[in-house]
Amino acid sequence: MEKTDREGENVMQALFDAVNAICGKIQVVSDLFWEFPTNFGWYAAIPILGNFSLAIILLVGTGIFLTFRFRFVQVRKFKYGLKVLLHSKAATKTGISALAAFLLSTAMRVGPGNILGVTGAISIGGPGALFWMWLSAFFGMSTAFAESTLSQIFKEKRDGQYVGGLPFYGRRLLNNAAWAGVALSVLYIVYAFLCFPAQGFNTISAVGAIANEITGTTIATNSTLYWISFVVLILIAALISFGGIKKVTKVTDLLVPVMAVIYVLTVVVLVVCNFTRIPWFFQAVFGQAFSPDAVFGGAFGTVLSQGIKRGLMSNEAGQGTITMPAAAADANHPCDQGCVQAIGVFLDTIVICTLTGFVVIMGRMWTTDRAAEWFDMGKLDKFLASCGELTGQSAKDDNDADAGECAGEASTDDVCNAADGIAVGVRGVNQRDSGDQAKNQRNGHDGKKRMDFQLADGVDHQRDGKNEYDDKSNTCHRITNLPSFSGVF
Repeated sequence: MEKTDREGENVMQALFDAVNAICGKIQVVSDLFWEFPTNFGWYAAIPILGNFSLAIILLVGTGIFLTFRFRFVQVRKFKYGLKVLLHSKAATKTGISALAAFLLSTAMRVGPGNILGVTGAISIGGPGALFWMWLSAFFGMSTAFAESTLSQIFKEKRDGQYVGGLPFYGRRLLNNAAWAGVALSVLYIVYAFLCFPAQGFNTISAVGAIANEITGTTIATNSTLYWISFVVLILIAALISFGGIKKVTKVTDLLVPVMAVIYVLTVVVLVVCNFTRIPWFFQAVFGQAFSPDAVFGGAFGTVLSQGIKRGLMSNEAGQGTITMPAAAADANHPCDQGCVQAIGVFLDTIVICTLTGFVVIMGRMWTTDRAAEWFDMGKLDKFLASCGELTGQSAKDDNDADAGECAGEASTDDVCNAADGIAVGVRGVNQRDSGDQAKNQRNGHDGKKRMDFQLADGVDHQRDGKNEYDDKSNTCHRITNLPSFSGVF
């Protein structure tokens, strides 16, 4: 039995090693695409511009051009796009509804990157990175409008259903050049295969993280749980994908709203319970957009590039990936789907990414005594630590750890009684802080203060000894006419 378990663990470990090796090679290609030519010293030395790769310049530049060319269509037609979604007709034999296409594209956009990517950008560039995510998303909305409208104009009917996307309109716009369609199709097939290992790994890792929280233990990555999760993920993905786009949309129509509601409600609760930190959140975002704190390097180019890059990678505007579901929609007018997909960018970055930003920035872990530890954490651990700070779990863990260290380092009753006395002292300080915090708020302070209190014989916190306690846990924390081509283009 033990031999079988070891063999299973070895197989799982070999699988993870293979995935890591593939992801490593993918990362090389990704870095080449997203970093070129910033990986050349002469270019990187150019002030500000040297922080932006060619891909980012093209994507943002296209968005800015289209925004002015379409006369800020993302603003003028935002309300109309909502109207199309709310009055979306049912799916037909030839296509899916506008709402189904919207939810499918949202499922393609929204994922672990909305948590991990945003957390990483903020931890590197500072809170101001969120401002540049918003800006890139604003211009990206016009790009999404253009590419989705083109998908509708040049879509084709195959086997009784609409199909299309960048490979189709790319071929038509290049004088029906067959090579263009083939090249773009192959590009996206390769892209999908390259994305699966990393995205699948993120999903399996999320399962492990949930299991760790439930069991209270750390489950090894070569355990049976990860193996079963991997097999189940492959089977479910295959069953859904090979059922055609209508079967895929049935799943996304159900999962996307549930996913969004759960995440939104969770963050809203955290924000409401920490409402006193909301003013600081906006001050940090706007204040550090041009002048980040020294702890983040203090470089404007870093916060700018981190925010714009993360925004583009999250909403995928201009990358062509959302053009496939946009083409499958049976829309009344090509521009209808363009307006809908522009709202998709808004939802992904300006809503969901902002929710993540609320957690990380309002958690402000870089201002605590655990700052160095936080910067050394992985992206998911950074996010979870910020959640813990907002729920008060971080302070509780620190107190538990202090008591544990005391019990482990000494065996005498006096020292252990001192640990009990610390707990008594902390509770006493907490009770006093509730009144002090209200007083500080009236005086314009943020409700945080440091207190020194003394301990004697492990009971009386007014006499000998001194302890420092930082109170961070008490704050229980939108045209009424269809757009025409002449009017828009």
